[in-house]
Amino acid sequence: METIKIYTEDILDKSTELHYAFHSSLSDITIKHTHDFYEIFLITNGSVKHIINNHEQIISAGTLVFIRPTDVHYYAKYNNSQVELLNLAFPKYVIDELLSYLGDGFDSKRLLKSKLAPSIILSGTEKKILINRFEKLHLLPLNQRSETRTALRILLAEIITNYFSRDFWLEKNGIPKWLEMTRIEMQKKENF
Repeated sequence: METIKIYTEDILDKSTELHYAFHSSLSDITIKHTHDFYEIFLITNGSVKHIINNHEQIISAGTLVFIRPTDVHYYAKYNNSQVELLNLAFPKYVIDELLSYLGDGFDSKRLLKSKLAPSIILSGTEKKILINRFEKLHLLPLNQRSETRTALRILLAEIITNYFSRDFWLEKNGIPKWLEMTRIEMQKKENF
């Protein structure tokens, strides 16, 4: 399968620094691709095979994934499961500026240099909150470009610091990853 490259100027709105998409099927997102921008996606419903850097992952509702410009990825059906996902794409310099602001105390290598794209499974409550935040960002009026850009940056800072630094924080504080995953699973209504 040939890999296509998608460029910032072809997909991102220059004034908001954003591309937002809700995908309710795989039909328009299964092309093997890479890009020169960052992307975050959240599986909102169902499960899917995510093929990333020649590795296959099965991901399901509540999985939040951080895609870097160097990642090559695409999706494939998993067990006839339908899948829905929310997607945010934004320029490389936005993350560069955020990581610069966070400073040396933030382990950016874990985020930027890992073999597979960083991902985390959110609790049901976290997933609902994040879906709401993505939708609010998308629903800002078109004439409020600078407000949209600021809202995107706030959301990205929260996502990076709250979700993609979680493992780093857990390791530093001596909490085993398996225990944190158990805590997350126990927050789900069906596991009470």
